[in-house]
Amino acid sequence: MEQRPDQNKDELASYVTEKTEAWKTWRDNNYKDRWDEYYRLFRGFWTEGDKNRKSERSRIIAPELSQAVETSVAEIEDAIFARDRWIDVDQDTDDMGKEDASLNQQLHYLLDDFEAYGVKHAVSEIVLNGALYGTGIGKVVVDRIKVPRVDQTGIPGVVQDIKYVVRLVPMSPRNTVIDPDARTVDDALGVAHDIKLPLSVIQKRINDGIYRDIPLRPYKEEVESLQALAEFSLSSDQAQACRVVEWHGLVPESMIDEKEKLFDEIEKEIADANKDLTTIGKTTLSGTDKLVEAIVVVVNDEYVARAVRNPFLLGDRSIVAYAHDTVPDRFWGRGIAEKGYNPQKALDAEVRARIDALALSTAPMMGIDSTKIPRGQTFSVTPGKNILTVGNPSESLMPIKFPPPDPYTFQQTQELREMIQRGTGSYELPANVDNSRMAATSMSMVVGSMIKRSRRTLANIERNLLSPFVKKAMWRYMQFDPKRFPLKDYNFKVKSSMGIMAREFEQGQLVSLLSTVPNESPAFWMLMKGIYQNSSIDDREKMMEYCDKMMQQSENPPPPPPDPKVAVDMERLKVDMEIHKDKMDIEARKLMHLDEAVKGEAARDVGEGHMQTATAVLQMVKSETEQLKAQSEAYLNLAKAEAERQKAELDLYKARLEEMKIRVDAAMAATSKTSISPQGGTSTIVTPEVNVDSLMDLNEETPESEEDDKLDPILETLASSIDTQINTNKGSVAGKAQRDILSIKNEVPKDKE
Repeated sequence: MEQRPDQNKDELASYVTEKTEAWKTWRDNNYKDRWDEYYRLFRGFWTEGDKNRKSERSRIIAPELSQAVETSVAEIEDAIFARDRWIDVDQDTDDMGKEDASLNQQLHYLLDDFEAYGVKHAVSEIVLNGALYGTGIGKVVVDRIKVPRVDQTGIPGVVQDIKYVVRLVPMSPRNTVIDPDARTVDDALGVAHDIKLPLSVIQKRINDGIYRDIPLRPYKEEVESLQALAEFSLSSDQAQACRVVEWHGLVPESMIDEKEKLFDEIEKEIADANKDLTTIGKTTLSGTDKLVEAIVVVVNDEYVARAVRNPFLLGDRSIVAYAHDTVPDRFWGRGIAEKGYNPQKALDAEVRARIDALALSTAPMMGIDSTKIPRGQTFSVTPGKNILTVGNPSESLMPIKFPPPDPYTFQQTQELREMIQRGTGSYELPANVDNSRMAATSMSMVVGSMIKRSRRTLANIERNLLSPFVKKAMWRYMQFDPKRFPLKDYNFKVKSSMGIMAREFEQGQLVSLLSTVPNESPAFWMLMKGIYQNSSIDDREKMMEYCDKMMQQSENPPPPPPDPKVAVDMERLKVDMEIHKDKMDIEARKLMHLDEAVKGEAARDVGEGHMQTATAVLQMVKSETEQLKAQSEAYLNLAKAEAERQKAELDLYKARLEEMKIRVDAAMAATSKTSISPQGGTSTIVTPEVNVDSLMDLNEETPESEEDDKLDPILETLASSIDTQINTNKGSVAGKAQRDILSIKNEVPKDKE
């Protein structure tokens, strides 16, 4: 690699060292002593500074705080990695069907790389640091490695393929230096990883072209005090390590004007990435220089081993951090050790005092009169030992007995243990718990509260550690390995689940619910699926598939096999039903016949009533008809009598007419003679001429037929009047009969009509 002339003594090293030393001093003044004690309590190491009083002799450290840390970390690890596919990816696209296969393949590559290169282990260590010190910090590193592969082309042989992998390196808060005024990694002027690395590691990186060719010598000073951790470090003569400060942050642009290559093979990608560098218009000490995002490695406080501008596509920093429990307006969080520190110290003091008091009450002690004991005699007390005295031993020796410790102190230690568990959120039920003090509902409330606190910490880890890390890792893979990870816009999700405690708590609830549902119902298999889902058995997936199958069968159950006894009973029931049906049909027919008979009787009664009414009307009409007939006969007889009378009158008229004819003839004969007047002359007497012949002819020409014709109109008139009278009488009788029939019909009911 091409080197700068002034690379060994660079002002950039002074800039980084000045910042990190000032920030490290501020960090140590505020957190170092507490972090050292948290570490000792977690490891169970004792130092002179852990004494609660000068006379304290016991050095025991109760394991409650360490147990709380381990329980919390185990809960979180299990919640994160309970599923094999603990990462999921969403992509905003209109045609998701075509993208599903490629997305699943890339996600599979990502999970395989995480599994192969220790990402899970790194996350576990970061979570442990967060539980112990309050803040978990990690560094995203891109490594170029050689992967051996068997080449089958031609003569089989092993070839080395270049591969870029993304790893997560845990950073202990004791080795992390950050701007004190920053609240997040991105807000800080810079973040530095201050550690000691063996000389061999530095030399290898120089040989691989990662670091510049700088002079190497062991770093004589300590990066962190191991004595405060109850540990010992090598002497300065034996130490073969260098101090390495890796800076991720802003530096003056003029100090890195000559850019270095991150990897030789991807110079073009780095050049494209450097087009959009993150710059700030803030001036440096000179007041004219801009700050640019860079990665700087300083070895032994004076040599710049590497200085490159931020080469990544997004220009983001490679540091991720989360607070185990958020402290408002602070970067450093609060961990499990800090929550349980005070009750742990009280518990240690209580247990140590009890042990010291127990030693006084159990170890034998004697009061001896030194004037009565031979010189050179040892004063140790052992079984079977003979003690020489001058005079009476009872006057020379007297046992000293201290009272035993107060028995209530042991109960106080139990209360302190519960206080630690409540403070840290890692409650575990003691073996000798009093059932009267912890009911089922109280236990459920306590466990529910612990689960909520664990989920709160898990949310911080997902938002601030895992999701940013997965996003950074995927973008780095897309930049350095575009064949496996083509450049796309991904949206990543970390799929965490319930932790151990939450699953155990839910397991108990699910098991208790099983007794409330029948075994054949779909709800039973839903509960069984939840139990298998929260378990850690090897065949969990198969059991869940079986539960799904049984759930579908329970929703659509097959018909049960026929039971012979049931079949016989069903046949018997069918026969009984047929018999009952026949009986019911017969009864229905009887009722129908009875109804028809009743209707016939009613119709017959109505018919008889109508017949009687018609008979009465007929009798009335008959009587009226006979009456009319009698009247007609009477009128006929009268007419005949009148005709006889008129005939008699006609005969009388004829007789008179004959008599008149005779008289006329006589008169005419008498007057036919001439008479003489008295004056002597003759006179003729004129007599009116009466045509007797015409009268006779008239009389003769009037035959009986004409008389009959004259009588006929009279008789016809009489007959018509008689008929008119009869018809009038008949109309009145018929109308009366019709009115009687209508009145009878109105009296008959509708259903019998």
